[in-house]
Amino acid sequence: MTRAALNKEMIRLGLSPKHAGFYYIGSITERLSENEPEDLRAEYRRLCEEMPGGRKRAEGSMSYSIKQAWNAENAGIRELFPNTCAPPSAMELVMTLFFEMKCMDEEHGKAPRRIRTAERANVF
Repeated sequence: MTRAALNKEMIRLGLSPKHAGFYYIGSITERLSENEPEDLRAEYRRLCEEMPGGRKRAEGSMSYSIKQAWNAENAGIRELFPNTCAPPSAMELVMTLFFEMKCMDEEHGKAPRRIRTAERANVF
């Protein structure tokens, strides 16, 4: 998945490009997909540290963007996390987008609308 396709997917989920979290989510997801590390959680944390402003600012901005999309009752982000009543954490959303990108690449551009819970559970 290209960065343009990732941005389009994030907009479909209700994330606003006006928020700094949009940049952080896109950048971290893209860098994870380029490297495909063995320990995704550790790599996620490392990438957050490398972002401008550090991990605290990156995760705070991402959380704000996610909450704004969730509170707008956007069907896109709620479709991705149908069994929760609270917005996903920044790490959950980034990992879900990472797996979606991976599936798109493997299936020649046909991304499933929902990533299997079992695939996500292995990361969290």
